[in-house]
Amino acid sequence: MPVYDNDFQPYDQLSPVYQGKQWKIPFKHSSYSQWEIDESNPTKFFMDSAADEVSTLTYDASIGNDFRAIYSYNNIKGYDNMPYCSDLMVRFYCRTGRAEGHIGVSLSKYGTTYKAEIRFSSGTMHISKQERGQKPIELAGISIQQPAMNKLTLVRFANVDHQLILELGGEKLIFDLGRNVEDAGEIKADIQPTVEIFGSGKLTLSHIAIFRDIHYTTARFGNSNSHGRATDNPIILGEDEFFVLGDNSPNSEDGRWWSSEGLANPGLPSYRAGIVPRDYLVGKALYVYWPSGFRPFPKFPFGIVPNIGQMHFIYGGSKKEYR
Repeated sequence: MPVYDNDFQPYDQLSPVYQGKQWKIPFKHSSYSQWEIDESNPTKFFMDSAADEVSTLTYDASIGNDFRAIYSYNNIKGYDNMPYCSDLMVRFYCRTGRAEGHIGVSLSKYGTTYKAEIRFSSGTMHISKQERGQKPIELAGISIQQPAMNKLTLVRFANVDHQLILELGGEKLIFDLGRNVEDAGEIKADIQPTVEIFGSGKLTLSHIAIFRDIHYTTARFGNSNSHGRATDNPIILGEDEFFVLGDNSPNSEDGRWWSSEGLANPGLPSYRAGIVPRDYLVGKALYVYWPSGFRPFPKFPFGIVPNIGQMHFIYGGSKKEYR
C-alpha cells in the first residue's frame, strides 16, 4: 500500500491549505546536510559532497502520511487508534556522478534499525542491524558490479515478512530474519517505524516512494477491543477448509467474525463457523466485471456508473493443486 510518492505533488504548492496546513515535502534534513531539492523539478533531490561526508533525509510522518494500517475510504475518525504497520519498502532511482561515495536506506521496526547500504568505491552491498544503544551488526554483504556513472538505477529496500531485501538494478541481497513470530524482535505495535535515506558523493534521487505491507488487524473495525477468530490464537484447518480475509482488513466481515455455521447439502452436517469449505469454491475467476464504480453526482451514496476502463480478463495462475 502506498504511504507516500514524491512524484505526486500539488501543482501550486503555495496555494490553498489542507486541514489548516500548507503542503510540504515530508522529508527533513539538518542545516549542515548536503541534500538539496532541484528547483526546476522538486520531485528530485541531489547532493555533491565528499565521499566521507554523509547526509540524511528523514521522512517526517507528522507532515506526510504516517504508517498506520488505514484506508482512505474508511471512516477517518478511527485513524488515530489504528495500529502501525512496520513492514515497509522504500523505492527510488539513483544517479551517481562519481565512483566514490555511497547510498543507503534505514528502516526501523519495533525499535530495531535495519540499514541497507551500497558502496560505490568498493562495489559492495551490505545489510546491518542496530539495537537501541548498541553497536551495529552486519547481517549480509555481497560484491556487485559497480553502477554505471550518470545512469538512473533502481534502488529498493524492504523489510517485509521477516525478510530484508536490498536491490540495485539487477543485483539483489536478501537476509532472512527467521520464521518464528518474534524473530524480528518483540512485537510493539505502538512504536511508529522510521524511514531515512542517507548517502554521500555526487547523487541525484528521483521517483522516491514509500510503501507499507498489507496489515491484517486483530480487532473489529481495527480499533475496538473485540478480537476476532485466529487473531490471538491459531485456527486449525482441516482438509478442504480455507480461512479467508478481506482486503479492507480494518472494516471487513470475513472469517475472523463469522458467527453462523455454514450451510451444507441436505443430509450433511453444517460447516463450522469461520471457514470456507472447498464445496463453496466453484469454477474459476475469469473476469473483473464490476470494479469500483463512479457516482453520478458527489452526494450519491453508491458508485453505480461502471468503471469500464478497469474491466478485464484475469490471466495466469496454475492448475497445480496446493494442500
